[in-house]
Amino acid sequence: MDGAETAAHRRMGELIRLEGDAAGIGRTLGGVWAGALAADTDAFFARMADSGLDAAFLIAEGGEYGRRLRDVAPHMLVELEATAAAAGVAAERFRAYMGLKYVMPAQVYAAREWVEPLRPLPPHGCTSFMATGTASGVPANLLHKNRDYRKLPQAAHVKALTGTRRVLGAGDVGDVGLCHGLNDAGLAGKMNSGDRIERPLRHSLSTTEVLRLVLETCATCEAALRALRELSAAGLISDGVGGCIWLFADRERGLIVEETPFTLVWEFVEDAVAARGNAFKRLGYAPGEPERPDAGRYHTALRTMRALAGAATPADLNRLSRNTDDQPTPVCNGGTNSATTSVLPFDAAVAPHWEIALGPPDQTCYLPMSPAAAAVPRCILDGSLWRLTNRPDGAPSPSLAVQEAQEAAFRARHAAATAAGPAAVAAALRTSALELAALLGAPAPV
Repeated sequence: MDGAETAAHRRMGELIRLEGDAAGIGRTLGGVWAGALAADTDAFFARMADSGLDAAFLIAEGGEYGRRLRDVAPHMLVELEATAAAAGVAAERFRAYMGLKYVMPAQVYAAREWVEPLRPLPPHGCTSFMATGTASGVPANLLHKNRDYRKLPQAAHVKALTGTRRVLGAGDVGDVGLCHGLNDAGLAGKMNSGDRIERPLRHSLSTTEVLRLVLETCATCEAALRALRELSAAGLISDGVGGCIWLFADRERGLIVEETPFTLVWEFVEDAVAARGNAFKRLGYAPGEPERPDAGRYHTALRTMRALAGAATPADLNRLSRNTDDQPTPVCNGGTNSATTSVLPFDAAVAPHWEIALGPPDQTCYLPMSPAAAAVPRCILDGSLWRLTNRPDGAPSPSLAVQEAQEAAFRARHAAATAAGPAAVAAALRTSALELAALLGAPAPV
């Protein structure tokens, strides 16, 4: 097949490694993301200018973010600045964009009177669910997240930074942090926005950098909880004007943490199913209080997971993620831009992986990916696979039957490659990614 591939297919399938020191990883990312980063950074500054915030204010706030990042995770700052340099974006502007894109409303709220043009906030969403221990129908704990946010191109990658754990991550093209994450120890993490809070932090880190830091340094839910407690106590976690609902799972159990600045409560999930939307269930929760308008997707997820208890499979969670029937707030809605189902085997000798939908899961297929992969195809890293799912021409999406049949084939290919080692896992991912691209409308390789 390789001999018949066009130059375009070879570029889409180019395997890209992100290994070694932070500066080298940043240079590679900057080369892949160059055009997108310049455009996205300029668009952010323009959007903020329309809201009355000048560049000097944004750059000053970005400088504060850079100092915090240097104190807590200096390698991320090195990577960020190397990415900017390779992409041809001024470091001070990229720092401001990365530091403020997820917490900007909180910065404004704390620094001055509320800026009305910033309303409405980005879609307040994400729906997550899990099955652990005997509640899982496979010999693994399962953790899923549908991410609801702006319709921005999504990227996935494996970073093997010297001195940290190997981490499989995903989020917006350009992000230094993660919105979905899974490390080589079998610890997976997600974060849903929580209830609005009265006094947001002005200077902190976004939840994306916090998630990455936890996965780079922790192997278990217990270790993740300790890290979150330390960071929260130091006032270093922010999700803008909302609190945080953290969900983790390892090979033994799950963990749900509700967090606001300097305060958190938690519960472990063992031999059980669980689901969360965006409302706290423990922190400041008063039984009988009115539910949020978007609570429907939480109830759909919890009801479905309870019905699956003892039999849940990755395919079941993927199907739940495609729910568009329960209007007006289905699990898969107008804000859903990506989804992952993490599979964390009970047997430590079996490698963890996730299945990822780069785009609304009702419009694409899930691809298996592993932290063990030696490299990732360019089309997954540069956002082009996501763009095929979100084409402006309104091309029809594959049917559910086609999606699930294709996913079964991808799953079998990944399982066979896992036994052959990291290079085989990467090669299998490349083949599956190009097949998915063809299914979504890209010309077939042959």
